[in-house]
Amino acid sequence: MTRSVLIYLADKQAGVRELYRVLKPRGRVSIFEPINEVSEQVRNRVRASGFYDGLQPEWGEIQNYYEARKEDWWGTLVGWDERELIGWFEAAGFARVKVSYELITGLRVRKPKKTDIAAGIRGRPNPNTPSYEEVAREVLGDRADDYLERYAQFLLNGEGPRSASASVYLVANR
Repeated sequence: MTRSVLIYLADKQAGVRELYRVLKPRGRVSIFEPINEVSEQVRNRVRASGFYDGLQPEWGEIQNYYEARKEDWWGTLVGWDERELIGWFEAAGFARVKVSYELITGLRVRKPKKTDIAAGIRGRPNPNTPSYEEVAREVLGDRADDYLERYAQFLLNGEGPRSASASVYLVANR
């Protein structure tokens, strides 16, 4: 049983083959994996829509910093989906693969609390990446405090952008 493990492997297919190898005959694997490609596609549409135009030029500078490091920080987390995951389990030799897929999409319906915004700015989205605040301070230097205050107000007062998240619950038998 694993939760959000394969997303961190560079060679996910090898990880699935290893699961198959260590299972006893008729053994069962049960995993949960987020499908980050879905939320990444929605994020890209929101960015392209001009949603963050009021935060320019700093927001763009920060995004350029993320873009230059995306392979190191997000490389294993995106670029694949549930169909590939199923294919890896089938190719590894699992006899039966059962998948439940969950997709949640929508607009933010309630105003966030200041504490939630602060936690989002200071929190690390995954173990491979720094917080938004750390990146802003690295990129903007002395301008970071003013920008982070403006960014927090933007999040607090504005309507949230469309977001989406997808997850797969997979059970496979050897």
